[in-house]
Amino acid sequence: MKEIVGNCDRFDYQTAGKDVPPVDLPDLRPFLEAMLIQNRRRPRRGEDGSLSFKTPEAWLSEIGVRTSYEGLVFDRNVRGKEAVARVLGVGHKVMDQALHQASDETSSVTSVSSAVLHRPLIVARVSDQVTGRASPIRSIVLAAEKSQDTGEWMILRDWETVRRLNHILVGLGPLRTACAPQEAPSLVKGALDAAMRAIENHIPRLDVAFRVPLLQALAVNLARYRERTGERPRVELGHRHNR
Repeated sequence: MKEIVGNCDRFDYQTAGKDVPPVDLPDLRPFLEAMLIQNRRRPRRGEDGSLSFKTPEAWLSEIGVRTSYEGLVFDRNVRGKEAVARVLGVGHKVMDQALHQASDETSSVTSVSSAVLHRPLIVARVSDQVTGRASPIRSIVLAAEKSQDTGEWMILRDWETVRRLNHILVGLGPLRTACAPQEAPSLVKGALDAAMRAIENHIPRLDVAFRVPLLQALAVNLARYRERTGERPRVELGHRHNR
């Protein structure tokens, strides 16, 4: 059995603590609420921070998924016999359905209002093209964000990317408003190429043993600026375009 799953006699959190992402269940809330809105469902927040909603029809194909949910929480400290059903996280049937749907999404370019996204943000997966060897790390996710001050591309780790995207998802109602990008396809490709080069150049600094790194773009988020001056900006998120 040890040969199959490995062996771990002890775990020193003090040693590995600096490498543990400082994110927790509440960081999943913006994603799930955005997926509900994309499926034309309105999530309702209770006074205690709980979440209630009618389940999207696309998620009901999974056995055990309820038609509606009341009082779900992103808090692992909840106790009681219904805690397993109430606590939302990876492994909960609803969250897994949202993740599956998002993973199957083929669109990768999103136009976001400049009110919440001031510079391009490109997310990519890095894996090793050399297969067949034992490695605890199969792939990692990084993002590149262009600095407003220097114009250089800054690299974000996976958890930093989650928090950055969560900051974009500050409003729920505006998510229903579609906005088309104003950038020409050549400018989109130029930003993507520059960001991917920045990520590729950053890989040697990481503690990963990828012999031949393979980069795959996951999402291209571009800011949309209004043409008319003096108009109060609105938060606009949503419409995606296939590359």
